[in-house]
Amino acid sequence: MSGMLIYMHVHMGTHIHPPWQTYIGMSGARLNAADLLYCGLATNYVASASLQALEAALAQCSSSADVAPLLAQHGEGAPDAATSQLAQNRDVIDEAFASDDIGTIMSRLEGMEGEFASTTRATLGRMSPTSLKLTLRLLREARAEGSGLSACLVREFRAMQRCATPPSDFFEGIRAALVDKDRKPQWSPPTISEVSDAAIDEYLVPLGSRDLAVTPLPGFAQV
Repeated sequence: MSGMLIYMHVHMGTHIHPPWQTYIGMSGARLNAADLLYCGLATNYVASASLQALEAALAQCSSSADVAPLLAQHGEGAPDAATSQLAQNRDVIDEAFASDDIGTIMSRLEGMEGEFASTTRATLGRMSPTSLKLTLRLLREARAEGSGLSACLVREFRAMQRCATPPSDFFEGIRAALVDKDRKPQWSPPTISEVSDAAIDEYLVPLGSRDLAVTPLPGFAQV
């Protein structure tokens, strides 16, 4: 679970369809160029070989109005957004990840046919039940009315601090992946049904003097 990942999906992808946010945030799916263009996290594509020429051209711009034509000029070879895994599996994502309950999401994936649904179900099944439920809570609270960027950062800071305090599945994940490398983490609790709402609430309790203080930046709206 990555706080920065959650921040990126929730705040940079403000116009992404909500189930996509949930799928990306919970699965940790890696997005390629087509995915980024399809969901709106990227507006333009430029091949690596063209970056140096684009940089030189941008340095000669006299106003912001010159930028868009240059991006278009250097955007040859852009992938078709329709080839995105998000586009091709939109029906599955929309149906499964629209729920506010991780158990329901898993059940919906279980009942669907196709490789994407089964692979996604298997991916989530290997993850820490506590982290899944906590991530879903953070994503949903970020979407709640009146929840601005500062509030999201504070919540994620609290969650991160408690995840990094033993005992925690964070340490078990490190053991299984990097220390013993057995790839067999023993999560606690081991199942989603055993992770109580009260336990998740504890991750978001204020930290007192250790709480994150977000300093407003001049010229940036706190939304």
